[in-house]
Amino acid sequence: NEVVSGLVGREHPLFAVMPLGSGNDFARMFGELPAFLSLAALREGRAHPIDLIDCGGRYAVNLCNLGFDADVVRNALPIKRVPFVSGPMAYILSVVRTLFGKIARPLAVTLDGEEKWERDTLLCVMANGQYCGGGFWCSPKARIGDGKLDFVGVSKVSRLTFARLVTAYRAGRHLIEPRFASIVTYRRAEEIHVERGEEFTVCVD
Repeated sequence: NEVVSGLVGREHPLFAVMPLGSGNDFARMFGELPAFLSLAALREGRAHPIDLIDCGGRYAVNLCNLGFDADVVRNALPIKRVPFVSGPMAYILSVVRTLFGKIARPLAVTLDGEEKWERDTLLCVMANGQYCGGGFWCSPKARIGDGKLDFVGVSKVSRLTFARLVTAYRAGRHLIEPRFASIVTYRRAEEIHVERGEEFTVCVD
């Protein structure tokens, strides 16, 4: 987020990713993470054009998400400081912690100025990339250079339903399994406007 924001407006901006963070989700969709630990390979790699997400004046290349999964990112910060807790494990523990708080908020989302999606919302994702939260395959159809954001909205569910579905959601099956049909909305748009009924956390990744 910070590196990309520093490149905005520059002529011929180019960046590479070395996956030394806690989630490494942007690099994850390009292949096995160890391949990105070679500086020589990164220097010699082939450049690919990607879209830039403007999230209220802050910039991202992977995704912007809000609601439950953004709360998980926020709550994972202190967990990451616990000795011997890896990045992905911190996110999993944070999911459990976040379940004890408020897990849904009223949102109204307008897609390309036309279609409106309005309901009590567990989470929603506006994505170039496919992964968040250390390997959750939240937007499996997203492409980083197609000029579109993939919107995945998940309506409010009970904690018991969440527990039943979270493993399938993590594996990216929420866009194909019939049991998600009544609670998951998938759309593609160039511009997405979000209105809130109350405060929520936004993750700009």
